[in-house]
Amino acid sequence: MEYDHQPGFVRVHHVSDWNWWACHGGVEKMQAEADKCTPRCAVCHGKQKTHSIFKPAYAKLEDYPTDTPKEREAKVAQAGEPYRLP
Repeated sequence: MEYDHQPGFVRVHHVSDWNWWACHGGVEKMQAEADKCTPRCAVCHGKQKTHSIFKPAYAKLEDYPTDTPKEREAKVAQAGEPYRLP
C-alpha cells in the first residue's frame, strides 16, 4: 500500500516509514499525515501523472537552466555555501 499526498497539503514525511514516526509523534502524527493522502496500490500510484518519469522537469523551454553543472557549482562556491545537486 502506498499513500499519494494530495495537492495543497504539506508533506511531512513518508507515511509508511513507521520507524521515523515512532520518534516523531507516534501513531497520532502518522495518522494525521495519512489523512492528507489517498491510499493506492503500487501500480495505481505509479500511473499517476504527478509520479510519471515522463513528466517534464520544466513547464516551458525558457525555464530550462542555461548554465552547466560546473558553472552552477562555481556560483555556489563563490557564495560560500556547500554545493548540492539540484
